[in-house]
Amino acid sequence: MTDSETTETIEAIEDGMILDYITDQPIKEGPKEPVVQRTARALFHEYHIDIDDMVRDFVVTVEEANSKKKKIKIDIAIFSAGDEQIAENIKRVVVCEKQPKVGKKVPLMRSHEQAKSDLAKLESIMRALPQCDWGLWTNGVDFFYVQKTETRFDTEFNPVGDWPLGGDSFGTREVYSDAQFRVAKEDVLRITFRRCHNYIHGNEGMSKEVAFWQFLYLIFAKMHDEKVNRPRQFWAGPTEQFSAEGQKSIRARIEPLFKQVKKEYKQFGVFDGSEQLKLSDRALAFMVSELFKYDFGRTEMDVKGAAYQKIFGNNLRGDKGQFFTPRSAIDLMVEIIAPQENETVLDPSCGTGGFLVSTLKHIEWEVRKEICKSPRFPTDTEWKKYTRG
Repeated sequence: MTDSETTETIEAIEDGMILDYITDQPIKEGPKEPVVQRTARALFHEYHIDIDDMVRDFVVTVEEANSKKKKIKIDIAIFSAGDEQIAENIKRVVVCEKQPKVGKKVPLMRSHEQAKSDLAKLESIMRALPQCDWGLWTNGVDFFYVQKTETRFDTEFNPVGDWPLGGDSFGTREVYSDAQFRVAKEDVLRITFRRCHNYIHGNEGMSKEVAFWQFLYLIFAKMHDEKVNRPRQFWAGPTEQFSAEGQKSIRARIEPLFKQVKKEYKQFGVFDGSEQLKLSDRALAFMVSELFKYDFGRTEMDVKGAAYQKIFGNNLRGDKGQFFTPRSAIDLMVEIIAPQENETVLDPSCGTGGFLVSTLKHIEWEVRKEICKSPRFPTDTEWKKYTRG
């Protein structure tokens, strides 16, 4: 099911209701629903977990500390394809809470230990489900991934940096530098960028401008690594960020990579060679763990640009006097001008390349319509059918 197919299912929804991404049915717009909906979309688009394998508000019975039993709703229960959707077969669980209001204050990014009370509900649910090895607790700002392991005497819940993709497990991967990376959706990438910037500014005590540049250094390192390195150097194992030894291992990969970046881009005047990564081992490990999972090369340019603008636009406007043109205004101007294949486009203040990307999309649209003899934008399936011959 695609986003466009979902929105076409119901023409109008009553006030106070939204269309649930999983059930495709109207649901009351409660305070935590935006978090649930974003998470469901990420599970489908990024982790490749089928919508049919997700169940909303699944009720399970858990045993509390006083041995009393209590029924709890799981916001999203996840099963393996083809399994009967009963509690005994749940493989992953997601617990969502409403997103906190932080205003202009940058929130501190908590550790698993600092969020122990919040994770108690998640752990009690996972303890009651014999096949459930993976859990996620999120309020849209914090994301805590947990892996359950059974020992001879106890059940342990270990922090991990991320979940494996659908149908995968961390145990099946030997080389994380060659792991399958994801194509990011705009809303998810925007959250990731914000978490990275907030971590530096809030947890490291750096000013917004210093945090901004430290983040950009890592973005350059990530994109350079995707272009030239096999195996890749910009990566983090699932548990590396949670130990001092693992954090030092991440730094040992990133520091030489950043030296490559400075040397490569010094010739273009981007760096002068004196730049340094001033992040602590802990902060650097957090940032790399957040960013490495996405394949920036396969993520659409306007998605990266939109996420970048949304998070850092205020910093640039306040400190550098720069302004971004709204995407809707860009698309309107390009549509009016109607650039053609044989024409040249000049954008001397390109910023994140909004006009250039919109121009390319406009031309692609016109080419596809002409080839497919269609008045609307042909789908990828239609396009492949026409171009195969």
